[in-house]
Amino acid sequence: MEVSLIKITILILYVLCLQSNSLVLGKCNNPKVQSESYSTSERLMSAKTVFLAQFKLSCDSGEDKGTWFAEVDGQLLPVAKGEGNSYQVSWTSKHEDAKPGKYVVKLYDDEGAVAVRKAFREGKENDVTPSFSITINHPGATTISWVSPELVAVVVAVLLWYTAYTRKSKIQEN
Repeated sequence: MEVSLIKITILILYVLCLQSNSLVLGKCNNPKVQSESYSTSERLMSAKTVFLAQFKLSCDSGEDKGTWFAEVDGQLLPVAKGEGNSYQVSWTSKHEDAKPGKYVVKLYDDEGAVAVRKAFREGKENDVTPSFSITINHPGATTISWVSPELVAVVVAVLLWYTAYTRKSKIQEN
């Protein structure tokens, strides 16, 4: 009799913990999103293409206190929380792999991220409905430059050598 009473008590405590957890974390109902995005536009000065999405999220239930995850091209990425209701997600890609076009960033809450991970683990197609999504327009990274960096380096090296050589000659004359 005493064992079943302990089991019932544990079960009640477990249910209360789950209920309080959902109240603390909250669920974002009817999310409203304002987003901005950035992607690398010039390949010359960067090793990889960078994608960055910033967004502000407002929920019917007030400020969201949950954790968000973003799915991009089959990768699940954590979303960083900023001040208030602002969030940010970023990733990099090789220039060759970052084709110009639109990139859809699907955003999931904790429950959705668990379902996405399960689908990835089982090798299934991700058919989990995201909480919301953001589109990043990547115009492509160009390599066009008026002067190549190699030419600038050679010109600077020659100028330095010429300056050093002429100063050395003047010193030796005196």
